[in-house]
Amino acid sequence: MSVITTIGTKCKRCYGCIRNCPAKAIKVQNGQAQVVEELCIACGTCLKQCRQGAKVMEEGLSTAKELLQRAARVALTLAPSFVAAFPGVHPWQAVSAFRELGFGPVVEVAYGAELVAGAYVELLAQDPQPPVIATACPVVVNLVEIHFPELLPNLAPVVSPMIALGRYLKEREPWLSVVFAGPCVAKKDEMKRPSLRGAVDAVLTFGELQELLDCAGVDMAASAPAKPDPPHPWLARVFPVSGGLLKVAGVAPDVLRTDVACVEGPERCLQKLRALSGGNGHARIVDMLFCEGCIDGPGMAGGLALPERRQLVVDYTRQFRITTPTAPDGRASTGRRFSDRRPLLPSAGDEQLRELLGLHYDFGPEDEIDCGACGYPTCREKALALYRGLAEPDMCLPYLLRRADHRLADSAEQLVQMRQELIQSEKMAALGQFSAGIAHEINNPLGAILLLSASLLEEIDEDHPSYGELKTIVKETERCRAIVADLLDFARQSRLRREVTDVNALVAEVVEVVTLTRPLDPVMVRLDLDPQLPRVSLDAPRMGQVIRNLVNNAIDAMPGGGVLTLTTRRNDRTREVVIDVHDTGTGISRADISRLFSPFFTTKPMGRGTGLGLATALGIVRMHGGDIRVASELGKGTQFSIRIPLVQHQTNPGEREANAHAQGQDPDHRRRQ
Repeated sequence: MSVITTIGTKCKRCYGCIRNCPAKAIKVQNGQAQVVEELCIACGTCLKQCRQGAKVMEEGLSTAKELLQRAARVALTLAPSFVAAFPGVHPWQAVSAFRELGFGPVVEVAYGAELVAGAYVELLAQDPQPPVIATACPVVVNLVEIHFPELLPNLAPVVSPMIALGRYLKEREPWLSVVFAGPCVAKKDEMKRPSLRGAVDAVLTFGELQELLDCAGVDMAASAPAKPDPPHPWLARVFPVSGGLLKVAGVAPDVLRTDVACVEGPERCLQKLRALSGGNGHARIVDMLFCEGCIDGPGMAGGLALPERRQLVVDYTRQFRITTPTAPDGRASTGRRFSDRRPLLPSAGDEQLRELLGLHYDFGPEDEIDCGACGYPTCREKALALYRGLAEPDMCLPYLLRRADHRLADSAEQLVQMRQELIQSEKMAALGQFSAGIAHEINNPLGAILLLSASLLEEIDEDHPSYGELKTIVKETERCRAIVADLLDFARQSRLRREVTDVNALVAEVVEVVTLTRPLDPVMVRLDLDPQLPRVSLDAPRMGQVIRNLVNNAIDAMPGGGVLTLTTRRNDRTREVVIDVHDTGTGISRADISRLFSPFFTTKPMGRGTGLGLATALGIVRMHGGDIRVASELGKGTQFSIRIPLVQHQTNPGEREANAHAQGQDPDHRRRQ
């Protein structure tokens, strides 16, 4: 498991960890930025960068506390930068406070640095093949092993001071437990490497060490100063400062020397490793520290600026030298092995990456703006991460903005459509009220006119001069009565009598009635009815009226013949039953579609329609909680889709009273019973 993990609930998808991770060891999955153990170099950059606290390191406090409770002796080895982690107190007051916690001995890792420096002196005396990468930094080692394994032969096979001192102490006291404290998160990973395992039993950052002091209630300022335990270092306390390793080893870096290079900082280390990997390097020795010296690790405490930390370390080295340093012991084991840990990741060429960008984002070369919002410096690197499964398409900000623009445009279009539907509903409501008021007043005189004209027509012969006029009066009066009947139907749309209905049977029944009442030739009728269609609660006669109206309109639209197809289906996404009425007729123009459901609008010739059929049909379907949608193309046909919701119907008060009124009942009669 990686020493750095993510708390998913805290991750805010800012992609800052990807942007700042020098190893690009972050994988985005379901919007959460996860650390990829196989790629992680444990540098802790994401820990320092994440303001949400979503990145956390592996804790070492529980192991240290357990060792203090059960082990006979627990040594605390302090990284040389400890004097900068606990400012405001004498460095040896800190040593005394650590003893109060139960640690003993308390030893400076600077002595391990002197052991390592001796190993480097011996190595350089053998005149190894340059360039020699001299580093005590586990992050640099991880970087080479995982991302630049071709440089493994150049790594000096020497352990870090932490491991050297741990081995030194355990060689002399095998039962001793060793806890290391320093500013480096990567030390938690280093102690678990197979060839180094066992030298150190637990790793604490200085922040964790301060937490241990706080939990125990130990006040450093109240502790009496006490020197660290032997073995004592001499010059190696300056080890964490840039160039400290070479200085202790007697190789003095100088601006005029081109055979010795000191490199520190993430970007400079990466640049140097890339150069060395490409064969571009003139230095014989390269001293590398991934941080700005070992006084700038992510586990540093104290809150001081970098120059202040550096000054404290230098001052401590000068002022508090142990008068009798421990002589280096040649028996100390300082050798180590490295391994190629480069993961097998799929690679892709430029053409594949371009295709991938086009597939996910509809990107062309001109759209690759390399904005870096996703955390990757270029669109191609983002595409490669997608190809490797380390990234998700929704990480691209320009793509998200473009998609949002499309959604806004769709929303605006939907608002316009809803406004038109609202206007249509208001028109229909107003017309319904108007129709209800005048229909009965018109119907009575029309009945009298029809009765008298029909009686007169029966009393005269066909050759009478007035016969034609009377016949026209009867015909037009009957037409007026049909219009009034449609108006009454339109006014009574709220009066539904629902019952559970087999929609397939209703459609088949309507088609059978239509075929008996009007000639269909040369129109061919096809039924495509879903046998698994659920029953729906609806007013069957009213819905039959809707279907019959659409079927008749479809037949009228195919005067030269065609195919009429009625389909039933279930839409599980919207939980609706859909009835499609499709014809291959003349079609409807786009301008007419917008007015299709307006009362008294019709595309039929004069005398062939009242323009109330579709308005009435829409009103009936809307009362069922559904809708009618139309799609048409001139010369190719039209499809009307009746959409009826599957939800359990609950009669609203207005509909209940309308139904009761239609049946001649008092709506409060049942309640009074």
